[in-house]
Parts: sequence; C-alpha cells; structure tokens
Amino acid sequence: MARRLQTRLAMPRLSLPQLGRITLLGGAALALIASTQEGERAGGDGVCPAGETCAPETPQGLLFEGVPLGFWPDATAHTIAAGGRQTFRITDKATGAPLALPFRAEVTAAGHRLFATGAERAVVEATAADTGYLRILSPSGELYDRVIIDSAELGSVGVLPTYAYAYPALMPARWAAYAGARVEVAVTLATADGGWLVDEGLAITGALPLERVGWDAVALTAPAGAVTLTVDAGGRSGHTATFDVVDRVDELRPSSARVDRDKREATVCFHASTTVAAGGAVTVVGVPTTYRVTGPAQPLATQRYPSCLELRLTAATGEVVVEATAAGRSATRTFRIEGDMARRAPAMAAWLFAPTEGERAATAGD
Repeated sequence: MARRLQTRLAMPRLSLPQLGRITLLGGAALALIASTQEGERAGGDGVCPAGETCAPETPQGLLFEGVPLGFWPDATAHTIAAGGRQTFRITDKATGAPLALPFRAEVTAAGHRLFATGAERAVVEATAADTGYLRILSPSGELYDRVIIDSAELGSVGVLPTYAYAYPALMPARWAAYAGARVEVAVTLATADGGWLVDEGLAITGALPLERVGWDAVALTAPAGAVTLTVDAGGRSGHTATFDVVDRVDELRPSSARVDRDKREATVCFHASTTVAAGGAVTVVGVPTTYRVTGPAQPLATQRYPSCLELRLTAATGEVVVEATAAGRSATRTFRIEGDMARRAPAMAAWLFAPTEGERAATAGD
C-alpha cells in the first residue's frame, strides 16, 4: 500500500495534488478552502478497486472530509496522532450530498479502531502509528468506497494564529498577538519531522481565561509578555506551547486588495508588524483597527478577518481609498473599480504564500 505524503508544518507551499484540492471562492474576500478527499473509487472514475466487490448505489464513489485545522483551511483526511481520534464526514460524489445510504464502517490497520459511527460520518481512533483503509460498506458488505488513513506518533506541539486572524497570510513564521485585544490561536500537532497531526480529543488549558472556538483553537485576551498553553494530546499530557504578546506596532502597511466585480465586493487587507532586537520584523495579529473609506464603497455589516476590511461596492466605476489606523499607525490603500482590476487582483499564489512574498509581490506588482 502506498503511503500518503504528509504535509509539513515547515513547508507551507503546496504540492500539485494539494493545489488540486483547493478552490478559490468568489465573494467579499478571497477564501481558501480544501474540498473533501476522494476515496479510491471516486479518484478512479468509479472503477472498483482490485479485490473488492462494489455497491452500485455509489457509482462514483465517496468523498471523505477530515476536521479542518484552525490554522490552515484544509479539511482532507489528515494523519491521526497515535492516541488520538478524527471524525471523517462522508459525501456521495455523484450527488454532492452527505451519504444518506445505510452503511457500516471498518478499518484494516491493527493500530486503528472504529471509535463511533453516525449519520454520514465515522470516527477513527489511533492506538499506534499505522497505515490502513477506512472502508465504507453497504449492509450486505459491498464497498461504497475506501480511503487510506495514517496515524503517527506526536513529536511536537506548537501554536499559530488561526486562519482568520492570520489572513491573508498563512502560518506566519514570526508572529505575536496584540496586548489587550482578543486573539484566536490554534494548537499545532506535528510528527518529529513536521507532518501535521489531528487529535480531536485534545485539551487546552492556561493561566488566562480561554474560550474554545474550535477543536484545536481558543480565544483569549492577554497582557504584554508571553502566554503558555498546556496541551494534552496524543495520549500524553503536559505538552506546552508558548507565544509572545506585544503592546506596540512599528509599521502598518497595505498587504493586498481584491475586487469581485460580479458580486460587487472588495477586500482590502493591512499588515501590522513590530521590530524586535533579534530577527527583525514580527507580524502582529489581532490589532484593533479603524477604517475610513472614501469613494463608492461601504463596509459589510459582518467582517471575517481582523486584518482586512470587506466592502460592498456602490458604483460600477470610481476610485476607493481605504485608510486604516491601528495602534497609532496609519496606512492607505487606493484602488479603482474598472477593467484593470482583473490585472491588479492578487494571483492565487500571492495569497497562499503571503508570509514569504516581498511587498511588491504581495500587492500584485503595484
């Protein structure tokens, strides 16, 4: 059985198969979301895997969705931490709807066991590092589809800002939270060589009040200094993960702007940073920001990203100026609503890899 390659925490750039699972959504902002992972039958144009007898009720096979990671918008079947568990949601590829057929699930690896099943989902627990199949069967034992699942030993625990708080960057290498402001952070679980892991049973505690906002994420407000989280995961307790909290911003600059002319919406983002003695600039997340908009645009009632302003465009043409102020720093982004916006909108790669792009790259060469 070929083992799937693990995504590396130290390597945010995506492989071609991973890029194939990512879809760019229109709307008020450029959102990244990974589709569910194809089972072997679904990925083989419905052909029944060798040695299996397949059920006719799922001619195109099934899609499998693992839990989304708080710091990365990917809901594929991640590797399970040994001693942990993961829920897999199941979709019928032919209909695009959750599997509504009666089914039973089984695992084939000695280090995996079926923890629970329910409507359109199966929960797998890993007792050891192993690789095998999650098989979804009809009541009579015919295969709807199967998917390879991995488990591995937990090697390290870390912490990153959640996807929403880091946006439009992903996994900033050097970052800090802003003092006195609400911030959402996600615990990262990894193998010794950096592969991402999942354990939905993890526990997160700390000296400050924590609000659980995801299976791997918490929200908190902290003073300047360092925050240490204690994490129980992978069958072991007492792991710690620490991040810094700062009370100043040394630079605020526009990082990106995108216009969706079909939906008449735009997103303008700003990057806050501070400079530390060793290592240079650090991205600061969660900085309270106020905006002043001039031109034919109005802020949307609901804003998803603390570093961005999402706008409703109120005219077909014109110039929009967005001035942002955060922690005593100000920056301005200007864009025009007209045909050249297709050129000015950031390319997919500029948004995916914002942490390593230069300033010119992050603004699409403006």
